[in-house]
Amino acid sequence: MPAQLWTTVAEGIVRYEPSGSLFSHFRCNGKPPKRKSLKTKDLATAKRLLAQRRLEAEKPKLPNIGLKELIERYERTLSKFSKSTRERANCFCKKMLAAFGDISVADLKSSETEHHLNSRIENGGAKSSYNEDLRCARDIFALAIRDGFLVRSPIAHVKQMKRDKPLRDTPSDEEFQAILETVGSQKDNRDAQDSVDFLKFMGLAGVGNSEAAALKWKHVNFERNEIRLYRNKTDKGFVIDLYPVVRPMLNDLWERSDKKPESNVFRIKSARKALTNACKRLQLPHYTQRSLRRMFITKCIYLNVPPSTIGAWQGHSDNGQTILRYYGQLIARLNSDLAKRIT
Repeated sequence: MPAQLWTTVAEGIVRYEPSGSLFSHFRCNGKPPKRKSLKTKDLATAKRLLAQRRLEAEKPKLPNIGLKELIERYERTLSKFSKSTRERANCFCKKMLAAFGDISVADLKSSETEHHLNSRIENGGAKSSYNEDLRCARDIFALAIRDGFLVRSPIAHVKQMKRDKPLRDTPSDEEFQAILETVGSQKDNRDAQDSVDFLKFMGLAGVGNSEAAALKWKHVNFERNEIRLYRNKTDKGFVIDLYPVVRPMLNDLWERSDKKPESNVFRIKSARKALTNACKRLQLPHYTQRSLRRMFITKCIYLNVPPSTIGAWQGHSDNGQTILRYYGQLIARLNSDLAKRIT
């Protein structure tokens, strides 16, 4: 009786007796099993190699796509976003193509992709910029998964970086008034009064640059005592009260306007340069237009306005959670001062 050439030594592993070499031997995707050398005689090693071979055999055969074509598909999905968002995403896509070339998306290694993302921090970039790059990369690979070119994102394990909480300067009421006065005093600036009106509205109403720039007279309802604001980035409208401190200046602007509902309330779209120059002349910290919103929110907190109400005035829909997250320390300090009054 001839000697047996093949012996099963473990599930999915057989030995060729004449040489003692081990081979994989398993059924995959309904196909008959085939013997394939594991190039070892050690059973423990063979078992590790078998597990890897099973994964490779069971991996679905996906259609191939180059990184350039995938990015082109991704960029076509950006039309619904704001111009600034599209520009940031396009910038990241260009850097990604420069780093990897038109490589097959299936060949992108997890370690190489993560290293490319880390280069932003290694080159002195901010954590917020890293997070923006990560969001773009996630969206690109999510699209590849939806279109059937990937099973799993190579950066599925990568998490956003926790941003530091910087101590941002906020102008006092006195500094705010001084800024308005010095902006208005620049007679050689033909937009001086327009800049004063723009900055004053942002500070008194607690709104951002985009909301002020988009405000039209049809959005101001003097009878109902309300203002409807819109953000260019989200195109989402929200209503705030026409605060008593804001009404006189809007009444004055209305009298100076052409009184057309479709006309913009303000004739300029930004007063950033005027604000920066005023801070330099007054030797104040570098306040930005966003600082004026913080000034309004800080004032509301000191007036004991509930965070949920402040959040609603800012167009938030999270019942004040954003206000608590960014102004929690100030609220806690104020509450501590109030507690000292209990004797």
